[in-house]
Amino acid sequence: MHTRLRGLINPSFLPRQIERLRPEVEQLSHQLIDQFAAHGSTDLIASFAEPVPVMVIARFLGVPDAMAPQLLAWSHDMVAMYQARRDRDVEDRAVAATLAFSAYMRGLLAEHRVTPGEDFLSQLLTARDDEGTALTEDELVTTAILLLNAGHEATVHAIGNGLQALLTRDGPATFLTAPATCTEEMLRFDTPLHMFSATRWRTSSIAASNCGAATRSVSSSLQPIATSKSFPCPTSSTPRAAPIPTSASAPASTSASALPGAP
Repeated sequence: MHTRLRGLINPSFLPRQIERLRPEVEQLSHQLIDQFAAHGSTDLIASFAEPVPVMVIARFLGVPDAMAPQLLAWSHDMVAMYQARRDRDVEDRAVAATLAFSAYMRGLLAEHRVTPGEDFLSQLLTARDDEGTALTEDELVTTAILLLNAGHEATVHAIGNGLQALLTRDGPATFLTAPATCTEEMLRFDTPLHMFSATRWRTSSIAASNCGAATRSVSSSLQPIATSKSFPCPTSSTPRAAPIPTSASAPASTSASALPGAP
């Protein structure tokens, strides 16, 4: 299933497809930054880190700009399910947001079938695998939900965490002279997503550890970054650090625990 979905979706994520968004992203970023001076001060998360990714994702999907605030609200309610201190109210809001977003996407897909464009959804509607099979409507909707939640939330936290680290050292001046290097360091030092968990429903091997069926594996991205020999001071933010070598990072630290009551 995963291989099939990747084969159908990956062509829409080729570098040339993403590159065409660059002018819009740059223009949007400049527009938002230009508003900072007019207000004298700003909340960077609310005025920049949140609107940039949600607007870009909306345009990528072919969603009208006016719907971006609603996408943001749905994303917050759905992602709250995965945060600490979850309760029934949080769960109910997450379910309501999922149903509302799904219904909206089904309506949008119907419009794109009649009037396709150059957006991501229009491309997915015409995608076919080697056997000529298309994505089902449920697969299209869940792909859009994943793109919104994962793409938006991670980008917001990457911008916030990275700039906080950058502003606490001599980073701003360095960033102006080496933006690519500083961006790599910002992503390395305080990664937006620290941990992932997944449930294995069949026996498998992860990092030389055998995981039986109904086992939950938890992968952390923090330990390899903190202990890597590729950086002289891995636990400190170093804006002048060299870009991360593609083969230097150690695999994510992984632990596994049995799921009580799992079938």
